[in-house]
Amino acid sequence: MRKILIPAEHAIKKIMPVVQVKDEKIINQLLTGKPIHKREINKFSDFPDNEIFAVFFGEKFIEIAKKTDEKDEIIARPLFVLN
Repeated sequence: MRKILIPAEHAIKKIMPVVQVKDEKIINQLLTGKPIHKREINKFSDFPDNEIFAVFFGEKFIEIAKKTDEKDEIIARPLFVLN
């Protein structure tokens, strides 16, 4: 079975744009529903045009997020958080 099953992380990366967070310290905060701030993204220049995207730290899937137009540099809020 392991030869034919694809890990969810690999499938998500194939169907959604991916944003990488740059600091492992914020993972626990994101996993509890904290919004994403611009300063937490690895390369903001690579931020996708899509409204919904996947958030990873390296190979670790964290959440599916949705862009927002809020103040205070909040750029996205979680739609689904891995728990």
